[in-house]
Amino acid sequence: MPLARCDDGNEDETDDCLSTCAPASCGDGEVWLDQEACDDGNDDDTDGCLSTCVVARCGDGHVQTGVEACDCLLY
Repeated sequence: MPLARCDDGNEDETDDCLSTCAPASCGDGEVWLDQEACDDGNDDDTDGCLSTCVVARCGDGHVQTGVEACDCLLY
């Protein structure tokens, strides 16, 4: 049996240690409070949450399916 990488003794999925004893990270499907704006657990940059756990928006360089026709990076 693999050793737990963290164990904070709670079921809170928004802190730095998930209830599975895995450290919270972008892409785990749980929003880490004060660290991530969103986390949908996938690498799809055409939906509402980018793979970097940032909410998609106009000017982020990714075309949101069904929302935008194009998207240019804003500097």
